[in-house]
Amino acid sequence: MMDILAKIILAWIMKNYLKEYRDCDVEEIAEKYIEGTPQVGEVAVAPDESNRVSMIQGAGNEDASLTEGTVTYDIRFLATAPVSGELIRLILNVEAQNDFYPGYPLIKRGIYYCSRMVSAQYGTEFTNSHYENIKKVYSIWICMNPPKNRENSITRYYIAEENLVGSVKERKADYDLMAAVMICLGKEGDSGTDLLKLLNVLLSTETGSQDKCQILEEDFHIRMTLALESEVSLMCNLSKGVEEKGIEKGRQEGIMKIRCVWEHNDDDSILYADNFVGAYTRGESKDIALRKMKREVISYLRWKGEVVTDSLEPIIVQEKASALMISDADSDVLFEEEKKPLPRLEYEELKALALKSAKDFLDLYEIIPDKNKSCLPSRKTFYGQVPRTAFEMYEHTKNVNDYYFGEIGVETEHEGTIVECRQRGFVLLEKQPDFLKNTVYWGSYDEEWSLRKVLRRFIWHDRIHAKAMYRMAVKTFGDGIPNLFHFV
Repeated sequence: MMDILAKIILAWIMKNYLKEYRDCDVEEIAEKYIEGTPQVGEVAVAPDESNRVSMIQGAGNEDASLTEGTVTYDIRFLATAPVSGELIRLILNVEAQNDFYPGYPLIKRGIYYCSRMVSAQYGTEFTNSHYENIKKVYSIWICMNPPKNRENSITRYYIAEENLVGSVKERKADYDLMAAVMICLGKEGDSGTDLLKLLNVLLSTETGSQDKCQILEEDFHIRMTLALESEVSLMCNLSKGVEEKGIEKGRQEGIMKIRCVWEHNDDDSILYADNFVGAYTRGESKDIALRKMKREVISYLRWKGEVVTDSLEPIIVQEKASALMISDADSDVLFEEEKKPLPRLEYEELKALALKSAKDFLDLYEIIPDKNKSCLPSRKTFYGQVPRTAFEMYEHTKNVNDYYFGEIGVETEHEGTIVECRQRGFVLLEKQPDFLKNTVYWGSYDEEWSLRKVLRRFIWHDRIHAKAMYRMAVKTFGDGIPNLFHFV
């Protein structure tokens, strides 16, 4: 099924991103160097199974875990190298999943597949100690729904020689035995290369089969035959089927995705829910922070007075490695979503939420019986002394007002209550022309800021210190303190 189209796609990938084929024509690669018919959903990856003569076709090729049974390659095929004429083993995996981070880094799975293809050569390509006969392998991944910062990108991972002491040069063919290539698609109009445009067109759910055939013929000089037109039409139906199946599954299960931005210093992690502005979790690892996220969003929804559902699934949509003290909530990440223009209605909703957050924070502070009493021990971070009393927490939270607004060019101060100074900041902001363009500013400490980020940071910062204030008050004064933010 789709033999001709599969060969054309593979030939384009080989021509553009496998160095062995750079000097060949796409048609030449498809007709001359790809051997036989690519094996689709047939070849097992699990140990000892990839060398069996009989193969389970189409079974288990989308397993969630390598420990739950056999995992199969989506497509595997053999190709000859134009120069040496030797065989090179290649696999192509088409990832139709919505989650670029399915509980593990995809690149690690790609490297695992490379390793399996190397070890599976024992008994077929070489025996005993004849390691000189090992053939090179590639694992090529097409990711149809990557996070924004990886859209329309192609990245290669390979083995390279590095001299630590002395200067030696091993024959490259003896160690250049595996490479993984991650091809991340995006919007058709933003495609930077012919290959990305080709894949975006072919796998689009919005472009019809007739239009696809016309684009393939006119833009990519691929001669259309009845057989090829039929395969393009079939791929169109499959793409739509995958999309509709995913949408329907989500409807039936009532699953609400929590889009998480992961900022971390080594394992130490903060997760931000970019579709629940201001919600966050922290943990000594990503997994710990992920386990907390469902409970955090339930608390957040209750605070907003919205319908609460248990059908929540956190997914990672963006990652940022940081040198900051994440354990002390030091953060400088700018979400990809926070670079987009801000429609007036969305701005009004987020402003109202930031003001509600300030009002609830003030109400919590005013409830505390003795604002200078605390049972918490003294603690220092790189910031200095950690606020212990309700007064210290309130003053610290209120006093970021002029700092946050100042990072996007709004000169204000923090006099009056936390609600009053935040309201004044918004009044001054709205006097600026084009403030809804959501310009990205290069602020203090080499940190990027935008209006969207300021709105999120207000709610997030309030939430951090409201939680600390509430927990301190319960420990110090007992259970009579109302839980205005619905913390759990």
